[in-house]
Amino acid sequence: PRFLYVGAALNWRLAPSWDADLRVTHSKTEQAYSKGYLTLLDANGRYQDRTFESLQIYNNDAVQLLVNGDADVFGMNHKLALGATLIKQRETRGLSHQLPGYRNYGYRNLYTRTDFSYTPIAVEDQSRFPNNWNRQQALFVSDTIQLTPHWLAIAGVRFTRYEQSQTQYAFASATSYTRNTLSIRTNETTPTLAVMFKPRAETTVYASYSEALEPGSTVGAQYVNYGQLLDPNTSKQWEIGFKNDSRAVRSAISAFRVDRGTAYANENNVWVQSGISRYQGLDGSLDLRLGENLQIGGSFVWLDKADYLNSSSAWLIEKKVPGSYRYSGSLHADYSVPAIEGLSFSAQARYTGETVAYQNTARLLTIKTPSYTLYDVSAKYQQLVGGHAVTYRAGINNLFDKTYWIGGSATYMFLGDPRTYFASVTFDF
Repeated sequence: PRFLYVGAALNWRLAPSWDADLRVTHSKTEQAYSKGYLTLLDANGRYQDRTFESLQIYNNDAVQLLVNGDADVFGMNHKLALGATLIKQRETRGLSHQLPGYRNYGYRNLYTRTDFSYTPIAVEDQSRFPNNWNRQQALFVSDTIQLTPHWLAIAGVRFTRYEQSQTQYAFASATSYTRNTLSIRTNETTPTLAVMFKPRAETTVYASYSEALEPGSTVGAQYVNYGQLLDPNTSKQWEIGFKNDSRAVRSAISAFRVDRGTAYANENNVWVQSGISRYQGLDGSLDLRLGENLQIGGSFVWLDKADYLNSSSAWLIEKKVPGSYRYSGSLHADYSVPAIEGLSFSAQARYTGETVAYQNTARLLTIKTPSYTLYDVSAKYQQLVGGHAVTYRAGINNLFDKTYWIGGSATYMFLGDPRTYFASVTFDF
């Protein structure tokens, strides 16, 4: 993939305790990819083998104006934040996303090793077609209230106007096609509430509730209602937790519950948006600084529940949501070389537990992917060039080239990435 990011910011001091910040950003991602899709047909492992190759280009533009300030009201300090945002996202796809789309390579079995070969499509120079467009315009305000020296409360609200359009194409040939554009618009108001207790400056105990607007999706080509544009959803999250942020020890643990609108393929292979999926569990992390040059740490997620809470498909109720696992976690170590300023090395181990990968309501079938552990190593070097920070990175992901399956879609599971080498240079203007 190719990635471009540019941004600019302006800051004004409006008064001794008030300032304004304006930020404008643009990013572009261009990605050519080839994927293999295995359509599972029965519990014995028989599947249809297909490939899908395409070019996708994403353009993202954002503008945000934020005003921060302090005010004393009735003897309590209020830290106010108010502002406005405009976010616009556009997706463009190559011709092969529609023509030929999926290419069928026959039928195979998960438990029988079979060689596979195919002829790739040159996607980078093909014709390009606008596909998806969305825009969010939002106004927001937040107030952090110092109730006592150790107690704080946060109250905020966000009003969002959301617009989305999806263009459908019907191709007779690479140069002859018709198109139809679908659009949706909605207005949503979402609150944020929190209370915090700080026994020390670096320690916080908190409880919070928030809502967030989640964009709608477009139904894929494998479903009967292909191309339908689904409405946005509002998710709800409850969380209680503890954080400590000192130089020697950084730790956090929280208990959470998230309710989200859910979508799935029903018994008639119609992709529907109906019901709620609930995620709840524990999330934690711990980082220790062992001297000036070495830091070690880890994190974990334990999901007590990741279920369909209700659904128009009775079979799905209390089943696990695709992509859910019981446990995941990671361990890492970071070492800064004292003799060479700016040079550091990192190593990481990542564990993902057995994952629900596939729920088929038509066949009443659940498929799970086995747990796996991956190891990564990397190096980083930072220096100043002409007064600007330059960061060089290089490393290897999946160091031991482990073969593993990824589950995470209502109808798909994927082979994970093989051993991958990477290098990058970041220049800060």
